[in-house]
Parts: sequence; C-alpha cells; structure tokens
Amino acid sequence: VNGSSIDGRSGQLTAAFNVVEDNVLFGKGNGYVKNYGSNHSELYGYESVFLSMIVDGGIVGLLIFLVFYWLLYVVLINECYDTNQRNRVRALIIPFFISISLTGISYSFFTFFALFYMLTYFNIRNQNNQIFD
Repeated sequence: VNGSSIDGRSGQLTAAFNVVEDNVLFGKGNGYVKNYGSNHSELYGYESVFLSMIVDGGIVGLLIFLVFYWLLYVVLINECYDTNQRNRVRALIIPFFISISLTGISYSFFTFFALFYMLTYFNIRNQNNQIFD
C-alpha cells in the first residue's frame, strides 16, 4: 500500500536510482531485478516497468524500451487507412502502456499484448488489401 501513493512512487523512483547510483546510465544489467531484486525491500516489489528498467538497464535501457514501444505504435499507425483503425491501435497501445507503467510487465500479460498486436496488425493489413483490390 505504501508504494501506491504518490509519495510512495516517488520514494520507489529515488530508491531505484540509489540502487544504480554506481552506474545510472546502464544499470545493474539484464536480470538483476529477477535475481537480486528482493535484496532491495525499499522498492516494494518494482511496481512499475520504469523501476525495473532503470535498475536493469539504467537510463539508456529505459530510453531504448520507450523507443521500441514508440516504434511498435508507429508501425501500426502507418498501416492504418482510416480513423477506426487508428482508434483500434490506440485502444491497444495506450491502455497497455498505462498498465505496465503502474504495475510492470508480466510475461503472460505481455504474451496477450503480443498476440493482440499481431492480430491487429494483420487484420488492418487485410482490411487495407480488400480496400485497394
């Protein structure tokens, strides 16, 4: 409960930067949160994808993740032909981003996102092929 308030979240962010203070740019390395994250009880369980990205990959890793996520959005938006398709893309991308910002990424949740992403992509491509044929 402590981590869910604004003060708790800012405290978690400060704690994440304290964990990686020796290498803020690149963090502790991929897998650090999984293997050694429990050693840092001040983070209250890495409730946000940003916290785990900062600890694992540092500022550079977080920026790479954000650029990758933005590119996923751009690829889908560039395939869209009309407003309904764009709204479907936004309905997929924005809620998932908000969710992982607040709770982090679980593999099962990411698998559902990846499946819906591919289904949306191929559905939009098929609709566009039917329009232009």
